[in-house]
Amino acid sequence: MNWKRRFAVVGALALLAGPASGVPLDATSMDLSVLQRLFDCRTAPSPNPPVDCGAPSNINVNTDETGSEAFAFTGAGSSSAAYMATVNFGGALEFGLYDQVDPTNKVTLFDTSGGSGEGDLTNIFVEFGAGNTVLSFTLEPIPVFPGLALVPIDSAVFAGDVFGFYLTSGGTTVYTESDLNPTAPDVDGDGVADNDHFLTYSGTGDQVDSNSNNAYLSDFGHYYVAGEVALNDWNPNDFTDFVVQLESIQSVAEPTSLLLVGAGLLGLAGRARRRRLAHPRLHRRRHQRQTFLDQRHK
Repeated sequence: MNWKRRFAVVGALALLAGPASGVPLDATSMDLSVLQRLFDCRTAPSPNPPVDCGAPSNINVNTDETGSEAFAFTGAGSSSAAYMATVNFGGALEFGLYDQVDPTNKVTLFDTSGGSGEGDLTNIFVEFGAGNTVLSFTLEPIPVFPGLALVPIDSAVFAGDVFGFYLTSGGTTVYTESDLNPTAPDVDGDGVADNDHFLTYSGTGDQVDSNSNNAYLSDFGHYYVAGEVALNDWNPNDFTDFVVQLESIQSVAEPTSLLLVGAGLLGLAGRARRRRLAHPRLHRRRHQRQTFLDQRHK
């Protein structure tokens, strides 16, 4: 391969990696004291349960942020989501999962405007079933008869098994995948406009009481997702608009990162073309996602 072709391949990779990788928020320089207190009050190093916000959490919200943006279910494809807190936010909020291939395809988990999830926001369960069917539901006591009844909340069929999280307030929806969000002011002081509206943390094995119901369980294998609807330079960006703990999910590498890590830059363009020709369905899915991004950034 001559040098012109080499530069063309490297340049194409840089363009592919641009919006998805971006410059992540530098949580180390941010004032996240409210979020840290939330973790200190709800989690504590095992085997001691959190008591009156005494023992500090093993999670340091400034240094332990994972930067994860896309996720998949682990194990049998079932999960649960536990609401933790909403701090200093008075509006109605909707939180849920979206299909990575088509971000307009969503499944609601919590909705504080009414219906399931209102009030104390009890545990919401999620099932990922055959044909990429995603179902969210609650379990409620059955009158007269002992036991619990499954009460559906929302469902959708995803294009694949990878998803992100979204948060909606009014007419604004933000996503864990930062390239889906419009840019905002520089909120972490690094001189770069930001579009990350979520901070994510991986459980460390702390005892957690997510709903203040004395259900002290280990958070090993869990993720915490902390969202902020509006990033601005005049209001605290403390990422406590909506904080949720989720179990049995794992982080998934971004597609552009996989391209950069993958072995062999040579021949990438040719392989991609052959792949599109061999897998037209995959090509359509990528085109669908790109159409969404183009409309989002108009």
